[in-house]
Amino acid sequence: RPVRQIQGAGQPTATLRAFNAGLALADERYLPRPYLAASLPQLNTESWKVFSDGRMETSYRLRPNATWHDGTPLSAEDFVFAWRVDTIPAFGLADSAPFVYMDEAMAPDDRTLVIRWKKPYPDAAMLVDGFQALPRHILATAYDPGQPDTMMNHIYWSREYVGLGIVAVKPFLAS
Repeated sequence: RPVRQIQGAGQPTATLRAFNAGLALADERYLPRPYLAASLPQLNTESWKVFSDGRMETSYRLRPNATWHDGTPLSAEDFVFAWRVDTIPAFGLADSAPFVYMDEAMAPDDRTLVIRWKKPYPDAAMLVDGFQALPRHILATAYDPGQPDTMMNHIYWSREYVGLGIVAVKPFLAS
């Protein structure tokens, strides 16, 4: 997930994400800022609930009109699909953060992603690069948890990649 910094005379630093974007982006102080999400979960609100047994639930509202490079609208289901793929043990991500903490990902509607967590995960609002959407409209036919090679060998990963990269992001202003 390439990130390149560009600086020029009289020009603020811009971050280029050539291929894929996450729900959040880290600012210059490494604080999470919404990126594909319109806002990030806030602890002890309806968007970030911590339950007495230690489980959690976070909700992310996606930005309206976000699209894949091929023009297909981004949907919360693309994140749910990515969670299903990323938690297939053969892909090697299931035992790493944030997936080892996740219990379930759901899309109650096209723009709302809800993640249920098995245990507390303090970086739940900082899902920058570790959890990114996958284009369900392209890869769903290759998804078979019992046949990971079908997904890994899909032409999407080589000659027909479609991403969510945003060309340039203005620097974050102090809020």
